[in-house]
Amino acid sequence: MAGPSDKKRVKGARITRAFRIGSEAWKLDDKERPAGIPDDHTTGWRVYVENIEGGPDMGLWLNKVQFSLHETYPNAKRMISAPPFEVRETGWGGFTVEIRLYFQPYVGEKHAVRSHYLYLEPYGAPEQAERMKAANLVKAEILDFVEFNEPTEALYAALTDEERQWEGGSSSAGPGGGKGRGKAAGVVMAGSAGAKTVELPERGSESMPYSRQMEESLLRLLRGAEADVERQVEELARRKEALEGRRRDLASTGDLEVGKKKK
Repeated sequence: MAGPSDKKRVKGARITRAFRIGSEAWKLDDKERPAGIPDDHTTGWRVYVENIEGGPDMGLWLNKVQFSLHETYPNAKRMISAPPFEVRETGWGGFTVEIRLYFQPYVGEKHAVRSHYLYLEPYGAPEQAERMKAANLVKAEILDFVEFNEPTEALYAALTDEERQWEGGSSSAGPGGGKGRGKAAGVVMAGSAGAKTVELPERGSESMPYSRQMEESLLRLLRGAEADVERQVEELARRKEALEGRRRDLASTGDLEVGKKKK
């Protein structure tokens, strides 16, 4: 029977966690071809849900992940119940993978759905596509977030407990928690070398391009795009009003017969 803290909510609280959804694909040569795969499968690939570099334990909120592959694959719905949350396969063409994130029972929320397009061929600008081809690695990855508004007391306790956030803590102990090495290891400040933080780093690196700097750039881009859309909507409204005024003028002078069909 669930304890009270699995049901009660922390009013006004909001906790966000970042993670990565992506895929990698590579051309198979004769040495790398797994035995028994179809002759037309020319590419190996993996699709995954992973933590950000230095991020807190995903296992505190994520229980399992279901990847829905193309229907031509046997057992097309693959449920992964433990890290690494990934599926490895071979194929010849790309498709959209539906991804379902199932939360820990004490989260008290239904699963979340995401989608990811599996690229098997180089894509993007010519320079980018050429780099992928040269490296024999086609990578497509996005930074995503899950947000818990007014989380259960059990989830709030888990996601704010330093002992359970980092490797070495008792992250798999469930809502009751447990003592571990997390506090002894300590949590260093965000932005320093090897930082462990629930926040994105101030600046990105080659291995971890996602950062608050990138987030701010994307937000500025989105705000600019939103302003452009608003201006276009206002311009369309002005044009519509002008056309309506012109129509009324024509109707009042008899130059426009409204509602009458031509014989």
